[in-house]
Parts: sequence; C-alpha cells; structure tokens
Amino acid sequence: MFIKLKHDARCADCGALLPAGERARFYRDGTIYGEACHRWQVEVGRAEIEALQAAVKHLKIASRDRAIPDPAAALLARLKRVHGQRITQSNFKRLLRDLNRAARMIERNP
Repeated sequence: MFIKLKHDARCADCGALLPAGERARFYRDGTIYGEACHRWQVEVGRAEIEALQAAVKHLKIASRDRAIPDPAAALLARLKRVHGQRITQSNFKRLLRDLNRAARMIERNP
C-alpha cells in the first residue's frame, strides 16, 4: 500500500533517504520502498511496453514456486543500474532479452 511518510526513512532496496512527507510503498512487515527512486523512465511505444509486461509476467510465473538461482538474481539486481532506469529504443531489446533469460534460468532451476 502507498503511504505518506510521517518520519524520514530509508528505501529497503537502494538505501535512498526518503524524507518525511514523501509518498512510499509500505508493507506490513515494515519494509518501505521509495516511489521516485524506483520509477523507470519509459521512452518506447505501447507495443514495446506490452512486450516488457509480458516478459515480467513470465518471470513472475516462473519464480512462483521455484528458488531463484544466484545468476538470475544477480542479473535482475543489476538491470536498473545497467539500463539507468530508462527504457529507450536503444536498450529495449537487451532489457527484454535479459528478462526472458532470467525467467529461463529460473525455469531450469529444480
């Protein structure tokens, strides 16, 4: 659920400082994720966005009841940094390929 922070906090994913009054995602276990520090800039068309959404859905289905192997976890962890949190025409194919490759790694993991 999204909340407005009453106190300063740190993003559980990237460690960014989240000032009081900022909007953030809050989970029942107390985990807080910043909204702005995790937003990707999307500069591609609707068809590309739908292809990426399908790849993410495939990834979620693949990882539902399986452990995520270390190589797939490392690949997924570095996607934001490698792509600069931007989806452009120049990196779209590589991002799509990386998402699908991670899903295949998870599917092959017993």
